[in-house]
Amino acid sequence: MGLYSLKGNNIKKITFLLLGIFLFCSTAYADKGVVVKEHDDKYAISYNLGFLLVEWYGGYSPSEGDIYVGNFSGYGFKDLYCISADAETRFYVEEYMAGEDEAWEFLYD
Repeated sequence: MGLYSLKGNNIKKITFLLLGIFLFCSTAYADKGVVVKEHDDKYAISYNLGFLLVEWYGGYSPSEGDIYVGNFSGYGFKDLYCISADAETRFYVEEYMAGEDEAWEFLYD
């Protein structure tokens, strides 16, 4: 009987450990980028896979140099967190993993 409770206790510990690792990894691997250019509520955010091209739809009003974190993949509305201002911003993602030429065309089209 003592051995059974020891196994159950270990299973709980392992479950909590795995849950903690999962939560840490999902946070640790969020995308991070910096606003490099803005024009008429359109923004180009540079990150390790290229440019995130977004339109501002509310919340904190971004400025060039602001640092954002969040899930940069996928299209549509996203709430991204601005580390620089400690605030959230609502964006509509037009393109992700875009090249520099696409970014300039998006901003000034």
